Amino acid sequence: MEFLSRIPWEEWFTKIAIDCLVDGTYYGILLGLSKDGAGLLDLPWGYCRSLLRDTNGHDILEFNVQYFDTIENEKLRRQVLESYPSEVRKKYKQYKSKGGDPWVVLDSAISVCFSFLDDGVPPFLSVIPATIQYDDAVDTERERELEEVRKIVVQKIPHLQDGQLLFEPIEAEELHQAAVNALQGNKNISVLTTYADVEAIISKTSADNVNNSLEKMLQNVYSEAGASAQIFSATGTQAIMTSIKNDMSLMMVLGRQFGRFTGDVVNYLFANNTINFKYVIIPISIYTQDEFIDNTLKMAQSGYSFLIPALASGLQQRDFLNIKDLENDVLKLHEKLIPLSISSTQSAKGEPGRPEKKLEDKTDKTIQNENAIDRQGGSD
Repeated sequence: MEFLSRIPWEEWFTKIAIDCLVDGTYYGILLGLSKDGAGLLDLPWGYCRSLLRDTNGHDILEFNVQYFDTIENEKLRRQVLESYPSEVRKKYKQYKSKGGDPWVVLDSAISVCFSFLDDGVPPFLSVIPATIQYDDAVDTERERELEEVRKIVVQKIPHLQDGQLLFEPIEAEELHQAAVNALQGNKNISVLTTYADVEAIISKTSADNVNNSLEKMLQNVYSEAGASAQIFSATGTQAIMTSIKNDMSLMMVLGRQFGRFTGDVVNYLFANNTINFKYVIIPISIYTQDEFIDNTLKMAQSGYSFLIPALASGLQQRDFLNIKDLENDVLKLHEKLIPLSISSTQSAKGEPGRPEKKLEDKTDKTIQNENAIDRQGGSD
């Protein structure tokens, strides 16, 4: 427990989960692994691969030492190379001097590899085309709205009956300039002065139809992701909890890998022929924490684990044990905190039955029945 408390597992696993969502796979190396702690070095995604697994089901991680050639600064390259394990440095020197295969197999005890799927494809890759399509549709709709805002003032110069111009072009130009000067403060209005007949053809597409199209395209983005739009922009409570549980089941694919990885590290350092350890990540979130605690408390009343509801509330195993020792053995709170006299903590006293409700808490039907009983008693 002391070893586990020294390592920021939550920060590690949060970053790893984000990398897996973006890249599909995370690769890393444990540095300085000992009973005093460890460090985590992120490996460049494009220079790693995992094609095989060992007999224990662990991914065999391979690293391409050509990555160091991408670092142009020689001093920086040496510094980065020194941060890698000795087998990587040895392989890089061998590759630079003799060439050959640039891939080096890393020790499974220190290599880290996590992914949602075996093929390493990001789980939300299909969302990108739908998102781009939606963004294009929003830009088109914005341009349409701007066109609707713009207006053109048309000054049509009439003709005389014999076809002669009522105003000469110079006079028409003066009329045009006068209208421009009068409307120059409004950037959405243009002025057109013409001798010809003018007709504007306006699209009959209604704004409601356009908005419905945008909503369908936005919903398609969430459909491609397999998530509910209600989580990100809630307009109701239907299906939200189901969608949250689906998301949790997806992330628990990584959660189970994280738990097994942590257990393997602990066993590598502390297990022996008679003792081994198992590390489990409980499948709860901030949305389901209260329900999970209530259910596990009910199970604890039947003799099941007392630890699980405490861990679900955020307490670490060691902290929970220390708190109970402090409360029971040192402070003796169980002797000082005496429960109130209620039906669940004492035997029945006085007349049995539920306490009578206040008048404002009674239903109309109950009041009518009581009044009827009182009238019947009075007549007797």
